[in-house]
Amino acid sequence: MSEKLFFGDVETTGLSYRRHGVIQIGGILEIEGVETLRIDKEVAPFETDEIEDDALEINKRTREEILKFASPDSVHVYLVGDLEPFVGDEMIQLVAYNAPFDEGHLIHWFDQCGGNYHEIFAESSIDVLAMARASIPGLPNYRLRTSVEGLGLEWDEEKAHAALYDAEKCREVYKVLAGRV
Repeated sequence: MSEKLFFGDVETTGLSYRRHGVIQIGGILEIEGVETLRIDKEVAPFETDEIEDDALEINKRTREEILKFASPDSVHVYLVGDLEPFVGDEMIQLVAYNAPFDEGHLIHWFDQCGGNYHEIFAESSIDVLAMARASIPGLPNYRLRTSVEGLGLEWDEEKAHAALYDAEKCREVYKVLAGRV
């Protein structure tokens, strides 16, 4: 059995995967601990997706910018095309900070694109937020930044809330907590 981990993150137009859209997908695929692929794609929301001003502020984006991103269908084709060759007999496992959030958005986004999340990704994901709560007691909160800094790792607020950067930081936290450094 080979270990296939996708350290992933999505940036969205709000918190609800039913109402809000994905606007960026970033991640790092590791197979047996070796980085194999990096993905960093901006994606326009679907016309039916609600867009919250607070989410745009967090993502440091404007409505005009995100509406010019690549279409969801083209990003879906790209994402599946890049990840599918690595699936084989075993699915890729999503590793994310607050995995239920990212996984929920990705499952819904795949469905909207006419695809199936579980043709690429395993049924179970690894939630690094849950690992941090269990392993780093006494933090004032368990935001990604707080966990990163609580472990003595570097954080750059200017790069934060970009999907690939957040996925990189999630990966660093995971490796420390899983004892893989």
